[in-house]
Amino acid sequence: MNPRSRVRVNGQCSDFFDLERGTRQGDALWPALFALSIEPLAELIRSNPLIQGIRDESGNQHKIALYADDILLFIENPVHSIPALLQSLNEYGLVSGYKVNPSKSEAMMVSGTWPSQLDDIVSFRRSKQGFKYLGIVLTPQVTQLYQANYKKTFGIFKNELARWDVLPLSLLGRVEAVKMNLLPRILFLFQSLPVGIPTSTFNMLDKLISKFIWQNKRPRVRLKTLTLGKDKGGLGLPDIQLYFWAAQLRPLFYWFRDDEAPSWTQIESDILNTEDLSHIPYCFNIKTMTKCTNNPIITHSLRIWDKINRFLGLGTSLSPLTPIGSNPSLDFVQKDLGFKIWGQKNINKIGDLPSIFPEMWPLYSKNSQYIGKYTR
Repeated sequence: MNPRSRVRVNGQCSDFFDLERGTRQGDALWPALFALSIEPLAELIRSNPLIQGIRDESGNQHKIALYADDILLFIENPVHSIPALLQSLNEYGLVSGYKVNPSKSEAMMVSGTWPSQLDDIVSFRRSKQGFKYLGIVLTPQVTQLYQANYKKTFGIFKNELARWDVLPLSLLGRVEAVKMNLLPRILFLFQSLPVGIPTSTFNMLDKLISKFIWQNKRPRVRLKTLTLGKDKGGLGLPDIQLYFWAAQLRPLFYWFRDDEAPSWTQIESDILNTEDLSHIPYCFNIKTMTKCTNNPIITHSLRIWDKINRFLGLGTSLSPLTPIGSNPSLDFVQKDLGFKIWGQKNINKIGDLPSIFPEMWPLYSKNSQYIGKYTR
């Protein structure tokens, strides 16, 4: 007999109705219900001590990431962890009715080799080169991400331009085709992968777009002019490199957030041994950063920051957000303990300095030898 229920509102009960699995197709409630139903599995895996996740710099353990029914697991010591994982999956399946699809499940060793003793109990596929998760090919090494993702996408980009080239489109129509059909294909990768792209690749894409816009004829207007806004005489054609920079700069936004910062910001804080990531872009250039860490994601973010600064003509000028006391680039500050007095007076960055020099005298009359040091 199927379970039945009814709804009570203001003391009045509705008629009984049968409880069934699922919701109507397209129901807005479905994603929330599914997230609630899959969370017990996530908690079962997190709380199982036999399933060993990877640990970050501070020793925090990471085991699972979920997006709807796509689950990504981070496991070490597979000989002991995988049997415990399979047991947890079976227990959850008995209660929920969900089962793992072996044909859609894949394992990849980031380091070491696959333990042969697991061959008899594991039925999912094993990949040495990487596997696709949410549209991104994840590889054992960060240096392999560009080859595994961008090369194929750029090939599709080129083929799409060739296919659209034969259509009778106007100049404005071709610009819109780049905006609406081609840009989203690579913008997703720009936003998802923290890896660099050679300048030669952007030049290649610009040439392909220029040929498409002008139908393989000699360009009448420079491509950079077309990328300007319509109010500046352009057509708003996407500048691929600027889109890439903007997408790659987006994660640094969370370095300046004090609230709702994702968990990976804490990992980067531990790597850099700092509680405040917001001062990092103003303290280090790419040369000094490589002395502090060889993390390819952090150094890539700062490399993009440096390129944007040079593109905007900011150069090496000090920002109001440039820290003083904790800045390794200011050697004289590190060597002079007197600057600790500034920190005690809440002068921690360049922007905290009084705009009018004489205003500093009443505050630091007893320590006047430190007033002019910031001008060195």
